[in-house]
Amino acid sequence: LCMELWDFANRSEALTWQRSLWLGALLFLTCFWQKNGLYVVLLTLPFILWILRRRWKQLLCAGGVLLLLTGIYRGPMFSALDVSPGPMHEAFSIPAQQIARVVRYHAEELDSALLEEIEHYMPSMGQTPDADYLPLLADPAKNRLSDAVLREDLGGFLRLWAKLLPRYLGEYVMAFLLLKYGYWYPGARAVFDHGGTQATEYYDTHPWFPALRTAVNSAHNLAMRIPIFGMIESCGLFVWSALLAAGLLLYRRKGKLVLPFVLLGFLFLTTIASPVNLEYRYIFGFYTAVPFLVPTAVFGTKKEEGTHG
Repeated sequence: LCMELWDFANRSEALTWQRSLWLGALLFLTCFWQKNGLYVVLLTLPFILWILRRRWKQLLCAGGVLLLLTGIYRGPMFSALDVSPGPMHEAFSIPAQQIARVVRYHAEELDSALLEEIEHYMPSMGQTPDADYLPLLADPAKNRLSDAVLREDLGGFLRLWAKLLPRYLGEYVMAFLLLKYGYWYPGARAVFDHGGTQATEYYDTHPWFPALRTAVNSAHNLAMRIPIFGMIESCGLFVWSALLAAGLLLYRRKGKLVLPFVLLGFLFLTTIASPVNLEYRYIFGFYTAVPFLVPTAVFGTKKEEGTHG
C-alpha cells in the first residue's frame, strides 16, 4: 500500500480505474490484517483525498470497494464468526499504567479520598506495588481496571486521571515513554517469537520439531549479536528512518511524496496508543515498507531524475 501511494503521489495519472480497485482492496486488507488498521486508514484518507483530489472519481471507486469489503467483513462475517468487542480496559491501559506508577512511587502523598477513588476503579491497586506496576508491561495495571465500573462511570475514571495529571505530570510522561520505549528507542530489541522451547503465561509451545526450534532460536540469538546487523530487530530504528526520510522530502519541497509516510505515521501513533510494547508485529508495516521507501526518498526514482535532473 505504501509503495502504491508513493507511485500515485509521484504520478497522479497512474491512478487508473483498474488500479483504483486495487487501491480499495489494499486499504481493506490494511483494515483486515490489523486491529488498528481501520483507524490508520480512516486517519490517512483525508490526506489521500487532498493529494490525489484531481483523481476524485477514481478515489470514489476505491472508497466504494473499501466500504463494500469492510461492511461485509465487519458485518455478516463478524456475526457468523461470533466476534465480539474486546475488553473495555484495553483501551485505557495507558491511563491505568500512569496511575499505577503514581501509586507505586507516591502512595504516601495521596490522601485517603484519592486512594479510595483509585481502589474503586482499580481494585487492589497498590497492595503488591512491585507487581502492580511494571514499567515495560501494561498488563498488571490494565488488568486491575474493572470493566463493569468503567461501563457505569467512565467519566469518573477520566476525571480521576485528570485530577492526578497536574501534580504528577512528570510521572505520567515517564510511564508513557517507558511503556513505549520499544517503539522509539533505536537500541531496544523487539520481541520476535520463534516458538521458543519454554512456555510462558503469554505463549505456549508446540510439540513438533523441538530440536529445530532450539536450532532456530540459537541461530537467531547468534545473528543478533553481530554489530549493526543486530539492530534489524529495533523498531525504533525503522521509525526514526521513516521520520528522517519524510523530513528530507519536506526539505526538498516534495510534500506530496510524504503520503506513504503519513500512513506509517498513523500506524505508529495508533500503536503507541495501545497497551503493547516491544512487539514488532504491531508495526510490521515499517519492516516491509521502510527498506523500499527510505532509499527511494533519499535517492529518488528514475522518473524524478528525468524530471528534475
